[in-house]
Formats: sequence, C-alpha cells, structure tokens
Amino acid sequence: MADITLPIANIREVLQKKSFPTITRWNRLEGRPRTHHFDRALKAEVRDALWMLTRQWQLGELKADDAGSPVLAKVHVAAEPLSHFTAHGSAQRTFETSIPLEAQVEKHTVPFTLDGRAVGLDLRVLMGREWRSLLVKAGLDSPASPIVQQFMDAFPILAPDPLLATDDPITAHRATWQRFAALAGRAMDGTNWYERIKGTTAPRSFAALVPEVAGATNALDPLCDKYLAWYERLILQPAATEDAWQPDRLEYGFDLAAAGSAFKAKEYYHGNLDWYNLDLVNAAPGTQVTTNNVVHTFLPTQVKFSGMPNTRWWKFEDERVNIGAITPDSTDLVKLVVMEFGLIYANDWFNFPVRLGVGQWCNVKGLIITNTFGEKHWITAASRDTGTERDSTMFTLADVSGRGTSPSAGLLLLPTVPKVQESDALESFAMVRDEMANMVWAMETVVPMPDGRGRAGKEAASELRTRLQKRLDDAFAAGTIVDPAWSADLRYRLMTSVPEHWIPFISAHAPGSTRQTMLQRASMPRILRHGTASPAKVKPRGQLLRQGLDVGALQRYFIQEEEVPRAGIEVTRTFQRTRWTDGSVHVWMGMRKGTGRGVGSSGLRFDFLQPRKELFQPVLVQS
Repeated sequence: MADITLPIANIREVLQKKSFPTITRWNRLEGRPRTHHFDRALKAEVRDALWMLTRQWQLGELKADDAGSPVLAKVHVAAEPLSHFTAHGSAQRTFETSIPLEAQVEKHTVPFTLDGRAVGLDLRVLMGREWRSLLVKAGLDSPASPIVQQFMDAFPILAPDPLLATDDPITAHRATWQRFAALAGRAMDGTNWYERIKGTTAPRSFAALVPEVAGATNALDPLCDKYLAWYERLILQPAATEDAWQPDRLEYGFDLAAAGSAFKAKEYYHGNLDWYNLDLVNAAPGTQVTTNNVVHTFLPTQVKFSGMPNTRWWKFEDERVNIGAITPDSTDLVKLVVMEFGLIYANDWFNFPVRLGVGQWCNVKGLIITNTFGEKHWITAASRDTGTERDSTMFTLADVSGRGTSPSAGLLLLPTVPKVQESDALESFAMVRDEMANMVWAMETVVPMPDGRGRAGKEAASELRTRLQKRLDDAFAAGTIVDPAWSADLRYRLMTSVPEHWIPFISAHAPGSTRQTMLQRASMPRILRHGTASPAKVKPRGQLLRQGLDVGALQRYFIQEEEVPRAGIEVTRTFQRTRWTDGSVHVWMGMRKGTGRGVGSSGLRFDFLQPRKELFQPVLVQS
C-alpha cells in the first residue's frame, strides 16, 4: 500500500481520481437549533425606523403612481326597452311584459287528439269539472233542470271497447284502460265542449250550438266567456303562426327588438334562457332613437372578497379562502384570470353599483371619475376605444351584423325567471346514428298515453304489439284466417324488424335541392304472425315526431343532418310552471334538447334465410 501524505493539497483532484473512496461528501447542511422555542424567530421585530423603511422599500410599498384614487363617479346609461318579439317564421308582435320570456318562447300547443284519437284524459276531466263548477255557482243546476247531468250526457267520457280494434291503443295498456273505465259515465269531457264554443262570441245560439242540452239558454253566455278565459290562463299556448319551435332543428328560434337594436336567438334548446343565448344583429351607430338616459352619481367602493391578499406588510389575511389550493391547468383560462385578479390587481378594482331595469338593452356610454386630486376623467369601454379583434370582454353580445366593429358595451337584461318547475316527461326520444344500417333512429323512450301520462316507449310498444298479435291469434284459432301452406323449412327474409318504438330516419335530398341532404322520417312495416293483409306502417306515438301526420294530407318531415351528431341527442317534452313578479302562476308546455348516449345498433339485417319456427322471434337490439 502506498504511503498517504497528509494533508491533501488539492481536494478536487483527489475526488475526481477517487483516490480515497471512503471520503464523506456532504450534499445537505442543516442548522442545529440551540433552543426549543421559536417565538422570537417568528416575530417581525422592528429594530429601528431605518430598518422599517428599508423593509418597506424592499417590498415595494414606497412605490407610487402619479394618480389619485376615485372618490366620486357618475355613469351615463342609455336604456332601450324591448318592444317586439318575433317567433321563428311568424310576424312581429308586441313584446309582453306580463309573462316570463321563457313562456313566450317555449310555449307549445297542447294536443287534444293524436292519430285521430282523443288524448289528455286528465285535462279533459279537469276542464269538465271547471265547467260544472261554473254551472253550479251560477245557480243554473237544479233538480227541476239538471243541466249538469245533461252536459255530462252530451259530452261523456267514453269507456273503451275491447272488441273494437280502434280502441286497442287504450285497451292494450291495463293502467290506461282502468282510468278510462273508472271515469266513463262519471265525468264530463270538457275538451269537446271547449272546442265547440271556441271562436264564438255572445250572443250565442245555444239551440244550434248544443242541441243535446234542453236547458241551454242565453244565461250560459257569460259562463262561456269565463270558461274560455280560464283555459287560456290555465295553459299558455301560441297562436297557430307564433310557435318558436323549429321542428327541422329541434330547437327554438326567435328575435327580439328594442328602439334601435335587434337580437336573434338561433339555437336555444337547453332551458336556461339568458343574454348569452342571443346575438346582436342590428344596431345602427349614430341613429337617433328613443332611449331612457339615466345618470347615476355615487361613491365608488373598492372590490373586496373573503381571503383577499392584503397589500400592506403589517397586515395578515383571514383564512376563509385558501388561494394556494387552486391548481389550474394551462387551459383553465378562467382560473388563471381570477388568480391574477386576486393576487396582483385586486386593489385596482372599484365597484360602481347601478340599478337597471329588466327587459331593457342598456348601453353604458361612459363614466366620469373624480379622483383625490380633483381631476375628472371620462372613461369608456376598452373595446370601444381600441376596436381590435383581440379585445377580451365579458357579458357582451356577439355582433353578427357583419359591420366588423368592436363588441358593444351594452348589457341585455331579459325578463326571465331563476327557477322553473318541470313535470314528469310526457314525451321523450333519443336520436342515435346506426352505422351498420346507415341510418338514424329516433327511439321513443317515453310516449304520451291517452290518459295524459307518459309511459316507457319500449313497454308501450310491446303491449300494443302483443294486443294486435292476440287479435290475429284468436282469429286464426277460430278459423277466420288461414296461414298459407309452406312446404319449405327455410324462408327468405327481405329484412328483419325492430322494436316499434324505433322510428327510422333516412338520408334524402332536401326539398327543392339536388345537393343538400337531410334526415327524412320513414316507417317500418308491422309484420305479425297470421297476418294476411299488407303490413301497416308503424308511426310515432309522440307529438314531436308526428310532425305533418295530423294535419290532413300527410306531409314529409325532415331534420337537418347536422343536428344529430355522433353522440346523438335527447329531446324531452314536459309541462313547465313558474311564478312571475306580480305573483301570477304561468304554465306552458316546453321542450328540452340534450346530448345523447353515443351510437347504437338496431340489429337490422337484409337478405338472409331464416327457419320457419324462428320467423317471428323478437329481434335483439343494442343501444
């Protein structure tokens, strides 16, 4: 072993050559406390005034801008009340302030019949009970003249007949059949009476209007007026040409107009109606219009929030907000903006409270700020001064007028309600894309029943098909119909069937176009065992999908293809109820559209051989 000469003259060279592998190298140094108490170390003790001044200089507290704080402010606001409302494809009418805007936009016609059959048993009984109450309160019903019973006999709730094929949509469903049977002969169908007197005015000729009632006199005229007014208040419904629902896009479309501005809502469907649903389509700058110019004078106050960082060195914040727990990603721009506001520029923001009226388009013309030095400054919106596309604004409408100007500094305050109650779904369907069958299916998940309630579409379709099949089985057992003689065990099938609550939509040319394609409603044949006649076409049972089927001559129904993405959509129809500012209650029927559950497969097949015993086996589907 070579002799080691100490001390080492060049420690770096020795470490590089690793001459002494046992040499200990320190990579961490820690201080060793000499006491168990850290009270004094945690205190920010002031040794002298110079130390305090240098500490303030170090933290930037001695830096200042050549500006004063605002002590007085005046704001100029020009408000344009909303004056007109236009539903999609209808004429412009006066904007209503007595009902919420949701009711004006969403209200939809409540049908009394679907596919030629009476529906809405609950509404029919309610209307009959109201008419009976009006007769009793007016003192027109007496033992000598039982006019109530006469109206019940003239407009009865009919009991469904299980022997009639036309009553199968009722008798096929046990609960629905029981409700009709329970009310038959015991309640009045008020809908039939309403439709008979609708559109008539006093004086009415009741001898020709209702010959079934012998006691009908002119004393019924004021009651008829009350009855019509009561139903119009009961459920808000649009006029024939004022429905904002767009069937081809499954969403609402409407326009609003003020004194010098116009707004358009192209895609409203989610049920939360507010300013962000509209775009500014017309606002002529410099045009003299009638506005309400309001000037507010007030004292500005600094914006504060719980846990706000304090800019002074000798003050500590409360612990109600843990800003350190905010962990935004690089794409969370909103979080980053809020953090920047709270941590850096929190003491640079002031609050200018201004009370504005609802149902107005309010434009803030500018602010006059008076600071502590007595200087006055006229301040306008930043986007109005620069007018570049990079400006960032909040609570402003997109300007789609095509003028290329900067965003408007206006604020649109819509007369909407914060809370709307919804009933159970009366109708609901999901539209999915079937890539294997190369078509779109509308699955009726909830269908309206004749008694006014909604029922699962799969169960309703199965019950109706079972009822129709039982009729053919009974006829076959009785020898009324005879199956054709088959000599082969295999049969060629052109195509299979799908559950009857699946309504097909196929790709077709748009009306009047040879290039644009849309989704057109089609029908699947109803193939039953022992059936000898041509198969009937399965039609939708819901009101929305029956567009064009209950208007006399059949009309084709198209849906824009881009409205059904790969994820699919779900559309629901429910009753809506809310209370307005004057305490009045408003009820209407509205629709909602949401995202679906992805693609599906109907199991539809074409051109194959099938054993005879499996010919009418149910087809398994996957959704």
